[in-house]
Amino acid sequence: MKNYTIRFICLALLLFSHQWPLPALDQRVETRVEVDWQRGVLILECSSGLDPQISNLSRARFLAEQQIQLQLPAVFLDSLFPVTLDSLYSVGEYVKENTRAALSLGEAVRVNNKTYTHLSTDLREVVVRYEFPFFGESGIILPLLTHTTSFPMERYLGYVPTRDFAGLVIYARGTYPSYGKEGEEKVKPALFFRIFDEQLNLVLEREMCDPGRLKKWGMAAYSYSLDETPFLPRIGPNPLRTMARGVFGKNGTDIIIPNKTARQLLAEESNHRLLREGRILIIIDQP
Repeated sequence: MKNYTIRFICLALLLFSHQWPLPALDQRVETRVEVDWQRGVLILECSSGLDPQISNLSRARFLAEQQIQLQLPAVFLDSLFPVTLDSLYSVGEYVKENTRAALSLGEAVRVNNKTYTHLSTDLREVVVRYEFPFFGESGIILPLLTHTTSFPMERYLGYVPTRDFAGLVIYARGTYPSYGKEGEEKVKPALFFRIFDEQLNLVLEREMCDPGRLKKWGMAAYSYSLDETPFLPRIGPNPLRTMARGVFGKNGTDIIIPNKTARQLLAEESNHRLLREGRILIIIDQP
């Protein structure tokens, strides 16, 4: 367990332990963690052994599940903190400087995010799966938003052939030149990112996005597939398509796009809207 998580996990345990008047933390809980960027969820699969001294299988299972539930706040935060927040911070690095955000993140455990529970084939342990969405009414992103209105975007005043687009698709598979670093790297998914042109002029950052849309579905959708069909409600049937030209930021989350594409987006107010509303699909390699 990383040192920077300890005090926040202790705070979370204090917040939630009164809800479950259970025995002490004397049962080990194993956890498998997955971040599904395509669906925008943090998946925890927790397992706890059944007490062999309890002959009643139903009661042994119940107590094992309760142990998982008791330890869930600590497990949740410890699993969430390594998730990449933006080009500079992980979630854990951010909340280290913002205790209120850490406590608010712990509120996500109050929501019933259990998707299934079952016994192992040898009947020795119980497995419980939880899914915590990044976005939506109880999304993880909510305590991480710091603005209430979107900041204006710079408008490109020169002439560029363009039209109104419903969405933007950025092909970002493979490796790209890493601006500010040596060599190449892959674009890494994050809760927040920035888009620049090839001269590192800012095209988009989180504060330019509508907070309501960020709560709904984030700055962009990530996909490991070329199939755009699942994202048509977001990007429309004929979006502007482009390719990444480079990667920027300490965490490799920010995307460099061609100058022409940046100008097409910034020349028309309607295209500002697609950026503000997060009508973006980024196609990346699966982490």
